[in-house]
Amino acid sequence: MDFIKTLLVYMSLTFAMGVQAAPTPEVTVAPTAAATAVPTAIVAQAKETPGALTELGTATPAPATTPPAPTMTPNKAYGVLRSGDKGNNVKKLQTRLKELGYLSGNVDGSYGSQTKKAVVAFQKANGLHADGDAGPITLTMLYENPNVVSNPLTTTPSPVPTATPDANGMIPVGDDPLSLWTKMGDMKILLNGEVLYLPNGARPQLWRRGREYMLDLSALAVAAADWQLTDQGAAGFALSADGYQVNVKMKDAIAATHSTGDDSYCDMYNVWVNSVSVSCAQGDLVSEKGTWYISDGLLQRMLRCGITVDEEDNACVILMAGKSAAESED
Repeated sequence: MDFIKTLLVYMSLTFAMGVQAAPTPEVTVAPTAAATAVPTAIVAQAKETPGALTELGTATPAPATTPPAPTMTPNKAYGVLRSGDKGNNVKKLQTRLKELGYLSGNVDGSYGSQTKKAVVAFQKANGLHADGDAGPITLTMLYENPNVVSNPLTTTPSPVPTATPDANGMIPVGDDPLSLWTKMGDMKILLNGEVLYLPNGARPQLWRRGREYMLDLSALAVAAADWQLTDQGAAGFALSADGYQVNVKMKDAIAATHSTGDDSYCDMYNVWVNSVSVSCAQGDLVSEKGTWYISDGLLQRMLRCGITVDEEDNACVILMAGKSAAESED
């Protein structure tokens, strides 16, 4: 009996000790909104830097900003071009400005007000000091920068309609927007070294038409001391120039249907010099509104002169030896 009691007491003690040694069950607390709240500073950083906020509010440093591209080193081979300059370097400048949409005027090799305005616009658009002078910095940016900025204000212009010849092949000339001719402004015309002037101090005009030039023959005849033109309206004229006797007559096929009034236009003529026929293609001579225009090629054939047009120096040089009275009879 005592043995059984002793055994029961031993078993009770063993069970009690086992219960006390067992680990206390872990109580899992459900997370609350406060437990997962992201610190205000990190939220602010996430708003400023999208993608910088990761799980549990761990902030990822924002990537470093790419530094700006270094400023182009000016090419010291370029000089400085400014208002009043002329020449091939100015032409190159104007050509590039025109390609980028900054220059709307002609590429004439003369650094005038239009070219300066175009340079200023280019400098402003490309973050340069806008003084209108094209120095090494501006020219380096213009010629060598692959990311140069074109004129943001440029719009594609509507095509200008080309003048359509009428049944007689007549095409408008002068300053009309539909004209195929380009007026050469500030061009000096020199005859045997002397600049020609009209009585009012103006100079005879010159136009470019394709690969040839057209001169104001009516004005030349007034400005040249030894020239005299007897006008017969659009029907023709007679010209005496340093011993050469020139006679011009409208082609018969045209004369039969064409008016010779003050507003008439014709460009089909026969030409004789000292009674010898000289080739005259359509358009070599033009009569429009009482004024005669002549191509440089026909003028050379008529008067056996040399003509050189230098657009860089804005000069048209005419050199002729003249014809003696004895030679005129040949």
